[in-house]
Amino acid sequence: MSLSEEDRTWIGGLFFSLDAKIESGLVASDAKIESRMKQLKSDSDRLRVDLAELRSEVKADVERVETSLLREFHKWASPAELRMRSHSAAIRLLDVEIEAVSDRVHKLEHPTP
Repeated sequence: MSLSEEDRTWIGGLFFSLDAKIESGLVASDAKIESRMKQLKSDSDRLRVDLAELRSEVKADVERVETSLLREFHKWASPAELRMRSHSAAIRLLDVEIEAVSDRVHKLEHPTP
């Protein structure tokens, strides 16, 4: 397949336009591309380091919050457990007294001959 003169002129114009853009800096040269790639790699490495630091800071904050919560729950649980034990003991005493009163009432209602 052969190109017409019009096609050759059109393609030549494209190359001329591309050369002009390269010379004026509109199209990046290989050196610029390599420089930009190095910069992107450097930025990527810095972001990885920043992300790792952020993760460790978040982990430390979460551990601090967990510890604070556990301390507060423990502070609350100790008195609550003491109250529960004292209430439980009082209920057992009431059960014993009710049982005794129930026995007395049963004996009054059903005397043995």
